[in-house]
Amino acid sequence: MSTSHSDRRIPILAVRSRRTIRFRLTAIYASLFLISGALLLTIGYHFVTDVLPAPDPHHMGPADKAANEVFAARRHITLATLLSEQGRWRAHALHKLLAENIALLAGLSLLSVALGWLTATRALRPLRRITNTTKNISARNLNERLDLEGPDDELKELSATIDELLARLERSFQSQRRFVANASHELRTPLALEQALLEAALTEPHPTATSWRTTCERALASSKHQTRLLEALLALARSERALDRNEPIDLAVMASRVLDAHQAEAQRQHIKITAQLDPAPVTGDPRLIERLIDNLTDNALSHNQHHGSVQITTTTVDSRAVLSIINTGPDVRAADISRLLQPFQRYGADRTNHTGGLGLGLSIVHAITSAHNAQLDIHPRQRGGLAIEVRFAPQVALDQAKTGHASSQREECPSLPRPRSDSRSAASTAVRTANMAASEASGPRAAIQESPALR
Repeated sequence: MSTSHSDRRIPILAVRSRRTIRFRLTAIYASLFLISGALLLTIGYHFVTDVLPAPDPHHMGPADKAANEVFAARRHITLATLLSEQGRWRAHALHKLLAENIALLAGLSLLSVALGWLTATRALRPLRRITNTTKNISARNLNERLDLEGPDDELKELSATIDELLARLERSFQSQRRFVANASHELRTPLALEQALLEAALTEPHPTATSWRTTCERALASSKHQTRLLEALLALARSERALDRNEPIDLAVMASRVLDAHQAEAQRQHIKITAQLDPAPVTGDPRLIERLIDNLTDNALSHNQHHGSVQITTTTVDSRAVLSIINTGPDVRAADISRLLQPFQRYGADRTNHTGGLGLGLSIVHAITSAHNAQLDIHPRQRGGLAIEVRFAPQVALDQAKTGHASSQREECPSLPRPRSDSRSAASTAVRTANMAASEASGPRAAIQESPALR
């Protein structure tokens, strides 16, 4: 019984599914014309009935009654007979008028349906072109565009919007293809190196413990490079998606921990780090923001010069947390800035040369800033190096007593332990511990203290 009931509903659903926009527009046009035509004819019919009132001797004036009596005498009939004939003639005229009006309304309604169908077809012709062209566009021909011509109306605006969407998709697909190709190359290079090392060790006629140790050390270095690359790729993928965590963070506390972790590298290169860490509250993912500061600091140290300098500043401007890193180093062209934000792009180094890093540092920074709705500004300096500034979205001002930082105090890196990269929970705990310790600071003492190693 249920099967037959469902079978009876299928044709109804099929009919409803065929009610296209053209059908609905035609129905609207015809309905509006039918309603307006019926209203107009009804008003005209009532106007005629008022002009031709029913003959009634009791409501006639003396002049009309005298004229009717004279006309009836000429025809040799009584006045009652004359009024009866006038009533029949009036009823016949009104009936004929009503029939003609109905026939005219029916004919014009059919004409309105045809004209409405043609009008809807013509109006929806650009939409059909948009639909057909969009159906034929795939990942292989994203370079095609609608380029709809005609008046500047809603359909042309829709076409322009779709063209912009296709352009964004084309850029996204091209970026994805480049990323896959570059990632494949970056992963294949160390694997090929390890294979060559192992084959050379196996084919060596008289291997020694020293040669085997050298081979193992080089293979281990290649394996560590692959691990760093995979971790960077995971960080890039994690930073390009929506935020999993949204916690209050102080950039000053986070920057102090990152700077402490880079003390040894700065001492090795004889690079002076100057830090002005004022309270800069922001809301975001602690792991990603720490990675952002770490990548910017590592980039400032890696692309620097001996006896160079790095200046790191955190502050709040117009309720926006601002992180600024300025470093000395080689000259960078302004035209290369946008390229360096792409994955696996290095400045002044071949893609196969890994001494300059993985080529993912600034691309991860760019992805993290986008995830936090922050603004990333990178400008080359006239004397070499870069000036990088990250402006986060406006935040609600946190209680300054919780930070315990003295404003506008120039200090160096603190001696806080660096969190291990493979222990995210420990890193988050260390951040909260540092914040609590800073909040308990009293007097002019700040949470960031000058490191003797960098004096």
